[in-house]
Amino acid sequence: MKRRNIILIITLTLIAIVAIIWILYKFNIIPHKSYSDKDFHITTYKSNIDKDNDGIDDQTDILR
Repeated sequence: MKRRNIILIITLTLIAIVAIIWILYKFNIIPHKSYSDKDFHITTYKSNIDKDNDGIDDQTDILR
């Protein structure tokens, strides 16, 4: 029974550590290189069509 509890505690601790690292990475608290269109010499295309009227053109909606 003790061994099972120790394994459970270790597993939950590892899951918590991975979750914390992922959250810190996701919200850019852990710095990492991010790229933009300019880094690859890509011109951004902006569509004039917005079928769902959310203020974001349909091309950008599809890319997101």
